[in-house]
Amino acid sequence: MVIKEEDFSKIEEFLKANPDLSYNLLKYVNSPFFYLRQKISSIKQALSILGYRNLQKWIILQIFAFGGIEPRQNPILERAIIRGKMMEILTKKITNDYEIIDKAYLVGMLSLIGVALGKSTEEILEEINVSEDIKEAILKYRGVLGRLLKSIIDLEKENISEAKETLEKLNLSLEDLLQAEVEAITYYENFISTLK
Repeated sequence: MVIKEEDFSKIEEFLKANPDLSYNLLKYVNSPFFYLRQKISSIKQALSILGYRNLQKWIILQIFAFGGIEPRQNPILERAIIRGKMMEILTKKITNDYEIIDKAYLVGMLSLIGVALGKSTEEILEEINVSEDIKEAILKYRGVLGRLLKSIIDLEKENISEAKETLEKLNLSLEDLLQAEVEAITYYENFISTLK
């Protein structure tokens, strides 16, 4: 429903029928991570403040946390958040289009969804009905987002020369990639410290 951007009233209805998710959503939106001046006390209010993009990010976090592993001790969740943030940071160096920047974050996080759920990534992406460009980026490293994802994975595998080659085609440098990684790690540490 969130990925398809269905009406908030439907999403609110679903959340109200799932108290554990409702509780997690309110805890998330009231965390210091958002720096809100007032406490959010209803699902409707939380949904309107988060909007679809932030809600998508939260839902994916819930999927990664589904296995019952403590978030701070979940290496897949850590890697997914870092990948997502690196994708977002690098995409901002290429474009000012916020729709593409938001997609970049999702690509980074969803690239590990198969590992998190122990299923085929392709199958999961079909189930959640993501857009074709997101699917192509994750499964085939196509498009700008696919090439950025590939450069991040190459860095993780220490294939530095391949990462550098891919980045150069996007007018980015290895320094851009390494800086994005440092920023993403800081972002992850700040985020995880807000989870109680």
